[in-house]
Amino acid sequence: MAFWPDVTAGEPVRNHAALENNLRHMVNELNGFGDNSPRATFGGVVRLQVWNATDAVIKAGSPVAFDGGLEMVNGAVPVCRVTDAAKPYGVLQGTLAKKGIGGCIVAGPAVVNVSGGSGDFAEPVPNGDGFTLSGGGAARVIFNMGGRALVLIGIGTSEMYDGPFALRYDSTSQKLHVNAGYASLNGEWHEVAAADIDPQSGHVCIYSEIGEDGLWSAPVPVIGQPGQFRYPVGKVAVAGSGDGITVAVTQYRVPVAVILDAAECPISAAQYEAEDNG
Repeated sequence: MAFWPDVTAGEPVRNHAALENNLRHMVNELNGFGDNSPRATFGGVVRLQVWNATDAVIKAGSPVAFDGGLEMVNGAVPVCRVTDAAKPYGVLQGTLAKKGIGGCIVAGPAVVNVSGGSGDFAEPVPNGDGFTLSGGGAARVIFNMGGRALVLIGIGTSEMYDGPFALRYDSTSQKLHVNAGYASLNGEWHEVAAADIDPQSGHVCIYSEIGEDGLWSAPVPVIGQPGQFRYPVGKVAVAGSGDGITVAVTQYRVPVAVILDAAECPISAAQYEAEDNG
């Protein structure tokens, strides 16, 4: 949607097809008649005028964050790519060119692209054009089919999970942060330190293995295939690389990683063998 400046009294005004159509679309949407266009707009939403503070085009339906380091322009708030899904964000109504001005939904229903993950909520993909499904977040999924979803943002949000083994991608360091947590290793209670690891597609697991000396290795977060010594606490999907990397995280909300190992006791085995030979 283009930006139309104010006119002054007595100034000649010419009819413009784009302005007329925009007005008709807005009135129709407020009256509940949508045209299923990619502007991601519906009646009953809270919208802001925003301007694209990045050096690239941002597509319609993309999540955007609000850039507090820049000034408003003609009442429009500066926006940029989302890097932290825990901070406030909105969804663009239309595609924004570099420095372009348009509308942004901050509360209400919006149509967005979704890929990966699972759950009843959606979270923005850092530095991406869409969302990933999750078990919590600030966007409740109302309908989802074929990679397109109707989400409700800014209303009825869930609590952002920040408990044991909470996963969060930091776009600045390009590391996946894993919160500290707890592990039960054959019933022994251990604390698991927080860690920052390189993101890659796969399951985030808490890994520990018992050695020949009968002692467990320090439990640490790794990315790999779940197994006897790898307890899954989340899942990561990575696309692209460098500045264009996108990382989608699915949180399993596991308070304690439980790892068990059972083997024949060598002392008992030697004793049984001696008794059999005797």
